[in-house]
Amino acid sequence: MQRDRANVRVTRRLSAIVLCAAACVAPPASPTSPRDDAPPAVARSTTATLTQTVRLSSTRIAPGEIVTIRSVVVNRGASAIEVTHDACAEIELSGVLKLASQRVCVVGILTRPIAPGDSLVANREARLEPGTAPGRYAVRVQQLIKPPLAATLEIVAGRG
Repeated sequence: MQRDRANVRVTRRLSAIVLCAAACVAPPASPTSPRDDAPPAVARSTTATLTQTVRLSSTRIAPGEIVTIRSVVVNRGASAIEVTHDACAEIELSGVLKLASQRVCVVGILTRPIAPGDSLVANREARLEPGTAPGRYAVRVQQLIKPPLAATLEIVAGRG
């Protein structure tokens, strides 16, 4: 009887040691990473000769957080294309993202040609408006006034 009790104690200790070793060696069980379900951070808009590519530094954003927006318009055509853009703001946003800062600028609206293969680049920071409810939102990024060209991305507001 005493021998059976000793075997039970040894078995329990071995079980505890095996479980502990397995827990120490196995990767931790982690919930889904908050960025796993984030939408793509790149969007494109195309005309016959122009392509706009927009990249966001993140598409999962907490209210009040700042993200970087990079928009590049490329002339894929065989001849120069005259474009009009806002040299100060660089881009116009529609949706829950707002430009993080206003620039002091004396240039304003510019009309200029983009040569074949050349590009017009805009880099700005934008903030997700504080108080934005968690959810998915479309954000429209327009770099050119004429011809109008805009790309739309989806963002996820809130941390999950």
